[in-house]
Amino acid sequence: MRRSVKQVAIIAVLAIAATVSISSPAWAVNYGSYQSRRTNACLDSNSAGEAYTLGCNTGYYQDWDLQLITTSFYYLKNRATGRCLDGNSAGSVYTLSCNGGANQQWRRYYPSSYSSYGEWVNVATGKCLTASVYAPDKHAVFQSVCDETQTDLWTRI
Repeated sequence: MRRSVKQVAIIAVLAIAATVSISSPAWAVNYGSYQSRRTNACLDSNSAGEAYTLGCNTGYYQDWDLQLITTSFYYLKNRATGRCLDGNSAGSVYTLSCNGGANQQWRRYYPSSYSSYGEWVNVATGKCLTASVYAPDKHAVFQSVCDETQTDLWTRI
């Protein structure tokens, strides 16, 4: 009798697990590349955790999965590395393993003067993702005060 109670319990647990796995919605992947208005280059990354812009090339290091957290906050998860775009209070931008922290959360803001270009605002710092032009090939990205100029405007391509 005791054995059959265990068997019934195991069957019930397996049935519940199967139901949950079947009814759970699949996470839709939303890959896209983001081009800087200032540099005309795309947000890029590498396995060392660097973030920068580089000429748009349709590679997986330039593909970012836009993962919705709330109605207005997102994670930008790199397709090639599986790491999330992160930023700190010093203004640095890089990628780290996705950890759910506010430094990895970004808000999209579209200034009224630009229809397809918007700013990526870091939730923790309140600063915008900005592209630098001061490099011969790959350009640094960092965070700066949001000013709605071409330095911190990005479009999805």
